[in-house]
Amino acid sequence: MNSIQKRYKPIVYWHIVSIVMLYLTMQISISIDAQDTFLYTEIARFDTDWTTIASLDWNPDGTQLALGMCGVEEVRILNIESGDYQAIPTQGRCAEIDWNKVSGRLAIVEDSAQCYNSQVLIWQPQRQQTVHTFEKRNCRGSIQSIQWNADGTQLLIFDGMSVQLWDIETDPVETILGINRDDQRMAAVALSPDDTQLALADNHNDPEILPSVDVMDIVSGEIVQQFTDEGASSLLELQDFLSWSPEGNILAALLTDLGGRGSMVFWDVESEERIFRSRSSTIAWHPTENYIALNVVPDDAGQGAYKDIFVREIGGDVVATLTGHQGEVFVLEWSPDGTMLASFSDDGTIRIWERQSDDSDE
Repeated sequence: MNSIQKRYKPIVYWHIVSIVMLYLTMQISISIDAQDTFLYTEIARFDTDWTTIASLDWNPDGTQLALGMCGVEEVRILNIESGDYQAIPTQGRCAEIDWNKVSGRLAIVEDSAQCYNSQVLIWQPQRQQTVHTFEKRNCRGSIQSIQWNADGTQLLIFDGMSVQLWDIETDPVETILGINRDDQRMAAVALSPDDTQLALADNHNDPEILPSVDVMDIVSGEIVQQFTDEGASSLLELQDFLSWSPEGNILAALLTDLGGRGSMVFWDVESEERIFRSRSSTIAWHPTENYIALNVVPDDAGQGAYKDIFVREIGGDVVATLTGHQGEVFVLEWSPDGTMLASFSDDGTIRIWERQSDDSDE
């Protein structure tokens, strides 16, 4: 059994000012703004030897993290308590992952520069082995992202030029939905939480047309809604930056403005109105409460600590500030019950943050 180095940190009680000051000086503790509503404590830290991690995802009971690695031909299943990890061999440059919380199955993309090598592995924790391997069905490009439907019976596959929704319960696998574009590259796709709609981030390849997030009805194949934002010039080609809120009432996408500056845009799905914009490059929706975790991108004057993590009410105020990373935060992921937040930064560490109970400061 392998192990990733883990360092625990003591719980910091924010009413003991002297202890907080000591930990801040030693750069060990978390800096909590006086206006913050909640206290989050870093409970674990794992050093990854500067290996780049493309994606993180929790297992259903929140005891393990799957790490989609780049530059290492494996996916690692990290035990949060012990720091030990299990390696699942893969092939290719980077591995995208999605761990379904109902079926418990982990989907892994073997990313390859050669499209005929692109495939999806289904790993079953109970059997500790890969139980299915699905080959990509066209040669338009390597798979960029995957997403399970709610119950873990269907997989959404996206390669930039095409989208396929597979029913993996059938033999052979049935393609429920297929979208192909020969002359127009999509930036990202996301399946709605109720599995009835598909959001597609579209740049349109036309400077006269604003990039848009189009919402398609999966049964009819018709575009039923379209979301745009004035001043946007393109959408980044990253799956995590087009996503639905857990309730399906908000859409978020990362756009760049005419100056090439990026910001996260949030729309109300019912009214199609923009709720707010945030200078962030990655977010994570809280699974049970009306909060998001997001990184902080400096503005043009260099103001803002991109190493920090904010927890804020959607459309409201920041309720917690998490500091400690020494490099830009790339990936954020809440545990299924929302009590812990995992983050990965280019400082080479994965950190686990836990929200303290209301009586923790008594």
